[in-house]
Amino acid sequence: MLMRRLGRTGLKVSALCLGGNTFGWTTDQKASEAALDAYCEAGGNFIHTDDVYSRWAVSSGTRAICSSPGSTR
Repeated sequence: MLMRRLGRTGLKVSALCLGGNTFGWTTDQKASEAALDAYCEAGGNFIHTDDVYSRWAVSSGTRAICSSPGSTR
């Protein structure tokens, strides 16, 4: 996956950001986890987790983090 630098932080993030606005709202946990797994397996590491999308939902399910070699969760 194409990676880009995030400003001057030195961090590299995937050019494609996964939006989690439907996780826990119109997408159930199983489907949300499948989408996150596929995104991470493709090399993605940039997940938009703004919590205002599903403010009324009990759990948005967007707190998952893609792990990469040498990283810790």
